[in-house]
Amino acid sequence: RPHPAAAYCPAALSELSTRLAFERVDLDRERAISYLRGQALPAKSASGWALMCHRDLGLGWAKGAGNRWNNHYPAPWRIRKQV
Repeated sequence: RPHPAAAYCPAALSELSTRLAFERVDLDRERAISYLRGQALPAKSASGWALMCHRDLGLGWAKGAGNRWNNHYPAPWRIRKQV
């Protein structure tokens, strides 16, 4: 399991490490906010670990479970307030 802080580390986000070791999932604004709230994201064929990104910025990690990405964003970091 990747460490949560690795999503922000330049070495973890380099082209080589992210493209060879992990899938990268680009999220629109709404899906990025859902991810940051700790929700699972729907998918068609998700497997393994993936880096969730918005506008080329790594947000955190998710693990594929077939028809969804299970959220592994740390609970203390999640958005709790509804706006």
